[in-house]
Amino acid sequence: MSPTFGWLCTLAILSLFIVIGDIFSRKIGNDLCMAVAVMSLFLSISTIGSPNIISPFVVLIFGVALTHLGLLGGGDSKLLAAYAIAIDPQNIPLTLFMITIVGGLVSVIYLVINRFIHKTTEGVPYGIAIAIGGLLGVLASI
Repeated sequence: MSPTFGWLCTLAILSLFIVIGDIFSRKIGNDLCMAVAVMSLFLSISTIGSPNIISPFVVLIFGVALTHLGLLGGGDSKLLAAYAIAIDPQNIPLTLFMITIVGGLVSVIYLVINRFIHKTTEGVPYGIAIAIGGLLGVLASI
């Protein structure tokens, strides 16, 4: 088993923890964001030789702006920036598209669930879409 495969499996497990945590607590911890960043760093070094350092900063700047406007949570911004370390810059638009599609599906599921149980929620846990889309973006970049 190559180290790349091990790091990718670890990133997938971390992504699963993020999805489960975001469903139940609506929070993405700094420890999980840091673990994703470290795994992304290892993956980028093992596959392309150097980490992508510009895209994460651009993602973080836009994420902070969206967080300030109340459109995105702070953990969501940090998480996407952490995945962006291992995503080829050419795959960033594809990754954002995948996040949008998954986020739309999650939104529809939450809308249907809330309709039947008459419960109001505090928005959609977008960490689910970011974790799935980010992981797919990393896979597309390997």
